[in-house]
Amino acid sequence: MAKRSRSMGRAAKRQRGVLASQREDVEAAGDPSESATRSARLAQAHAHATAGSRDVVWPDCDAWRPKSMFQLYYKLQRIVERWEWEDFMSALHQPLPVTFRFARDVSASFRSEGNQLLTAWARRHPRTRELRVVDGWQLHLDKHELRAAEGGSEEAALHRWLVRGSESGMLVRQEVASMLPAVLLDVPADAIVLDMCASPGSKTTQVLEKLGDNGLVVANDSSPLRCNTLARRTGSLGHRSSSLVVTCHPAQAMPRLRDDGFTRIVCDVPCTGDGTTRKHPEVMQRWEVALALRHHPLQLQIALRGASLLQEGGLMCYSTCSLNPIENEAVVAELLRRCGGALEVVDGALAIAEQLAGGAAAGMSTWAVLDFRLIRHASVEELRAAPHVPPEERRLFVRTMWPPPPSSPLCEQLHRCVRLIPHRSDSGGFFVALLRKVAPFPLRSPERPLKPVAAAGPFSVSGRHRSCTPYSRIPQDVEARLERHLAIAAKYPTLRASALGGRLFSCSARASRVVLLTSAAERCCNAVERGESRLRITHAGAHILKRRRGAHGERPRWLLTPVGRRILKDLRSALLCA
Repeated sequence: MAKRSRSMGRAAKRQRGVLASQREDVEAAGDPSESATRSARLAQAHAHATAGSRDVVWPDCDAWRPKSMFQLYYKLQRIVERWEWEDFMSALHQPLPVTFRFARDVSASFRSEGNQLLTAWARRHPRTRELRVVDGWQLHLDKHELRAAEGGSEEAALHRWLVRGSESGMLVRQEVASMLPAVLLDVPADAIVLDMCASPGSKTTQVLEKLGDNGLVVANDSSPLRCNTLARRTGSLGHRSSSLVVTCHPAQAMPRLRDDGFTRIVCDVPCTGDGTTRKHPEVMQRWEVALALRHHPLQLQIALRGASLLQEGGLMCYSTCSLNPIENEAVVAELLRRCGGALEVVDGALAIAEQLAGGAAAGMSTWAVLDFRLIRHASVEELRAAPHVPPEERRLFVRTMWPPPPSSPLCEQLHRCVRLIPHRSDSGGFFVALLRKVAPFPLRSPERPLKPVAAAGPFSVSGRHRSCTPYSRIPQDVEARLERHLAIAAKYPTLRASALGGRLFSCSARASRVVLLTSAAERCCNAVERGESRLRITHAGAHILKRRRGAHGERPRWLLTPVGRRILKDLRSALLCA
């Protein structure tokens, strides 16, 4: 989902009243001529943006404040029909309903208890519905109502069941919109999947649950701290996390995994996040036109890199939690144009989205490109020639933000994209496009690529996150001793590492940590060690054992980690069921 930067500094400035826009408002309040100029700007904005339209929606009187400017911008974009506008804005201010799905390895007793509880609950509350596509449920309550439930009530009993399931890993709390990309990708059991911007990891865990022992997920993030968070979150999956490799790269410079491409790619790019106002109401208060303009070049670079890493015949899901067509349809249109026919938008995603979310809208083929004064411009040349647009504002606009001509074949493909709108789907705002690679990626783009986005500083990773080079097979005598230790803990005398779904490796030079890797994850780490791939791996596999030093000459002791205890618990459950 979205990574919102720059917000804390702007929020502090807005609270102190030192933003340039706030100073202008104060000056306008004391200067009648400036106030008249501001009114003239508003009239000019509507004259340009709604020319030829009989369904004019007039702005609020305070349209230059962030909240009102958000409303005016999306009125001019025609994000919904005029008759839907009140429902749309009302839904944006409602908290999100509680949504969850059952984990793949949920116990039969817990599932049976939950189905009885939820089926009875749905009969009394029609808005509660089952999400059959993802084996989950959506309640009619939000989390605040559940937490405030009185003791002994039905709501309190449901809340206790949800907490118990979340703590044990048998339930996964995830928003409906976040579930959509993994559903559309239809990941096979032996897929090699890349999650380009994986943190916080909800989509990664959903993909991991679909894989078998021959599958692999490479989860990438540009922040070492978020990579650690991602590895901890996936630990609740038990032995399925042994198919995970976490890497730390800027997504637009993601290296290849040898010569092989990826069969599936999740491309959930950083965005303004203005579709998350139901979960983060402060987004609307700090919203501004420039946010989408700053994100657009980076989003296009990440999408282009993802398309080049995709196998022919593979699928890539481009998604954002933004409603803005500058971040959504504009990126997809330029991606299709630059790929020269190598990519196509897959049809049928709208029907799947409606089945999951209860309602959705098709993508837009035309939209407005508005400057900071909300004046429409037909082309980048017209904008650059406008006298009222300062040079620092002109630099944010690029040609790729404008929609294709109405006669372009790209318009039909843009209608195959999907937009989740809060009042139709009772979810957050979300955009997704499912793309298939039908031909080899062209060696050169049809035109000169965008300039790389300047980083804040030289990219580097601390020593303990540098690479997986220390990953090595454990000597046979040590492995036998560790297997005996695991057999005692699991009460399974003939236990071997293969019964856990992988092989044991040391992930540190002193062999103080032991991880479980599947064969696919092992091949990935070996490719890095041999220099066949430039992946910078921070975590790999499931960390199941750690060695604690003995005190005063005592022998070191091997201890099970929480992930190791979860794996052995799953193994005991499987043996009892067998």
